[in-house]
Amino acid sequence: MSCNKFILLSLSLTLALGQSVTQARAQYAGLQQARDMIIEAQKKAEAEKAKQEKESAADSAGGTTPTIAPTTSGSDTAGSPTDEVKKADADKPADAEKKADAEKPADAEKKADAEKPADGEKKADAEKPADAEKKAEAEKKAEDEKKAEAEKKAEHKPEVKMAYDPLKDAMFAINVGKYNDSVNLLNQVLSKDANNAQARYLLAFSYVMQRKYMEAAEQYRKVVKLAPNSPIGKLAADGLSKIAK
Repeated sequence: MSCNKFILLSLSLTLALGQSVTQARAQYAGLQQARDMIIEAQKKAEAEKAKQEKESAADSAGGTTPTIAPTTSGSDTAGSPTDEVKKADADKPADAEKKADAEKPADAEKKADAEKPADGEKKADAEKPADAEKKAEAEKKAEDEKKAEAEKKAEHKPEVKMAYDPLKDAMFAINVGKYNDSVNLLNQVLSKDANNAQARYLLAFSYVMQRKYMEAAEQYRKVVKLAPNSPIGKLAADGLSKIAK
C-alpha cells in the first residue's frame, strides 16, 4: 500500500469513528509528516545502498574485500511515524467512547421529549371518563335543584280562581243548540246587569230559535234603545224588522 493510500485510509477511518473535522485535519497533517519522514529515510537507504554497491564494485576491481557498512532499513527509520499511527489507532476507541458518552444525554433527552406527548395523550384519555362523569353529575344536580325550586314555587303560588262568566256559557249553549240553557244563563246575566246589550241580543236570538217571537221582539227593542248606533244595535233593528214581517 502506498503512503498516500495509507493516509487516505487512515483519514477515512478517523471520520468513520465520528471524530470532528478539526481532529481529522490534525491527524492528516501528522500522517503527512510521517509519510515525508518515511520517504526521506527510503531515499537515504537507497543512496547508501548505491554507494556500497559502487564501493563493492571498486574493491572487486582492485582485489580487496569490501567492507559492508551497516544499512539503516526503512522500517527502523520509520519507527517514529509508525508509533504515531499506533497512537492514533489507540486513540480511536477512546474518541468513539467520548462521542458515545456525549450523545447519551442527547439521546435520553430526545427519548424523553418523544415520550412526553404520548404520556400527555394517555393522561388525557384517562381523564376523559372522569370528566364526563363529573359533568353528568353536575348537570343532574343542577336539574334536580331547578326541579325542587319549581316545586317549591308551585307550593307557595296562590291558586288563581277563574271568575264564572255565565255569558260565555250562554254563548256555548247557543252554539250547541241548547236554547233553554242559554235563556236561563242570559237571564242570570241581566239580573245583575240589566243594561248589557250583548246579553239582551243573545236572549232575543235564543227566543227566535224557540219560536217565541213576542219575547224576542221585546228584547230587540231594548237593545236598539240601549245601543242605537252600535253594530249590535243595528243587528237588533234588523232582527226586529224580520219578526214584524
